[in-house]
Amino acid sequence: MDFIKGEIEKVKSGDSIDGDSTQLIEQANDFLERLKLSSNKHVQLREQNDSHDSNIDTVQNSDASTLHEYVATVRLEDCWGMENVRAFQIIHQLKEEFQELTFTPDDLDTNFDTADLIRQNGFHLFIHTDKMCEEMKALFSQVSYIQSFELKEIDRTILSPLSEISEDESKKINSSIKENCKNVAHQSSFISVNVLKLDELMDLVGELVIAEAMVTQNPELVSLELEQFTKAARHLKKITDEIQDKVMSIRMVPLTNTFQKMNRIVRDMSKKLQKEVQLKLIGEDTEVDKSIIEHISDPLMHIVRNSLDHGIESCKERVDKGKPKLGTLTLEAKNAGNEVFIFVRDDGRGLNKEKLIKRAKENHLLHKNESEMSDREIYNLIFLPGFSTKDQITEFSGRGVGMDVVTKNIGTVGGTVTIDSEVDKGTTIIIRIPPSKRGYHYGP
Repeated sequence: MDFIKGEIEKVKSGDSIDGDSTQLIEQANDFLERLKLSSNKHVQLREQNDSHDSNIDTVQNSDASTLHEYVATVRLEDCWGMENVRAFQIIHQLKEEFQELTFTPDDLDTNFDTADLIRQNGFHLFIHTDKMCEEMKALFSQVSYIQSFELKEIDRTILSPLSEISEDESKKINSSIKENCKNVAHQSSFISVNVLKLDELMDLVGELVIAEAMVTQNPELVSLELEQFTKAARHLKKITDEIQDKVMSIRMVPLTNTFQKMNRIVRDMSKKLQKEVQLKLIGEDTEVDKSIIEHISDPLMHIVRNSLDHGIESCKERVDKGKPKLGTLTLEAKNAGNEVFIFVRDDGRGLNKEKLIKRAKENHLLHKNESEMSDREIYNLIFLPGFSTKDQITEFSGRGVGMDVVTKNIGTVGGTVTIDSEVDKGTTIIIRIPPSKRGYHYGP
């Protein structure tokens, strides 16, 4: 990814695309080969163990009658020349669901020329499983990027070994299977929608909620006995509330990708700072509105960088304090009432209140008598623009820019940030945000 980003920057700046990816490709292929060898060793070992256990053989023979053979022809949405990559991702995802799965073209993971073939004819999956037809249909319907698929259940004995299937046979496989095969054709249940359209729909729903309130709570109706109208109004409110909830749920996405991005930051910074740090992720499947995720990515990055640079000690310092050499940084998300809480915890040195106050005075940022300040107020000094506890400017800190971005960005989505800390125990930064745009955008 770093290599590709570098080449893209060259395109943007009008420079020649002169990067050599040969070494990267060789390293990737070498790694794939080692993975395959390792996998084959596990398979061979398992087969050896199975051959010595007659009970296992008996169970396998009895289960064989319940297994089914399917051929699936899968067609993808427009993937802009990356059809083989999408196909490989789908195959990798489905392999966890089936006892056996093979595919054609069988070199789609390494041969980019197969992208055109897949775009024109789709790709084929040969599946050995105990799942029934309806289960298969439901499973394929949930896979992203599939435009349509055709599923056929067949007799295992008519399948040729995968290596013997030519490209022409692969193209004709749907028409060549026996007439008594059971066909299941289905369109994907997923579509791609422009986010701007969702925003417009959400704004219209907001107008609908307001219009509904203007009608049902009209002052001219207060003194009237309108039993049927009141009943219809309650029904209308129920429907508008359900529409509002459904529209907002469409925009809800999990924090998984945002949390996973922090792995790279932790890994790279740990190496450069010569620290040993492990990242723990908890509750990354918690969902928030897409627009909120866009506003919290940068704050989370700044907090993580700050925890690694300022919070977690060097290996020697941790050992001298009697701590484990390996520091721990935890990202946790959870729903609580009408809010989502995100916790960033480290087991580092904690915040030194005296040092914070001293640095605030030096930078003329202290506007309250320190004796009147609570611990939390002192900790919150780190969010002031221009505040830094670093004596020297480094690659990661010391410029007085960073943590003030946290409160600014979180504030734009109606959220708040607080800090708890204990010397030599660690620091916890707590972000509270509304789960959806309802919390700060519109609606009663």
